[in-house]
Amino acid sequence: KIYIKVPYSEFLINLKPLTQNDKSFLRMAFTFAVADEEKETILLEEEAKVRDTIIALLRKKTSESVFNEENSNLTIKQEVEEQVNQLLGDSVVEEVFITDMVMQ
Repeated sequence: KIYIKVPYSEFLINLKPLTQNDKSFLRMAFTFAVADEEKETILLEEEAKVRDTIIALLRKKTSESVFNEENSNLTIKQEVEEQVNQLLGDSVVEEVFITDMVMQ
């Protein structure tokens, strides 16, 4: 099946500190795969809400939990997909791709 790819601009987030002096941050960018133009429109029209939801999710992550894996896949991809679909009340997003990721 061919999906429409919807890129979002990068997220720059301060991660949840592991210690008092931990100033870790994360830069990530996502591209979402959607099934049709209607879902692409929803994802673009609701970008502010979607970004807010993803920021809330990422801010809870620590420098260690960002890289949690399950079956060799980053769990954060599944978490983002679930959160976005829950927010939009539909299975709008078919798949999440991480297109950029830097942590410091």
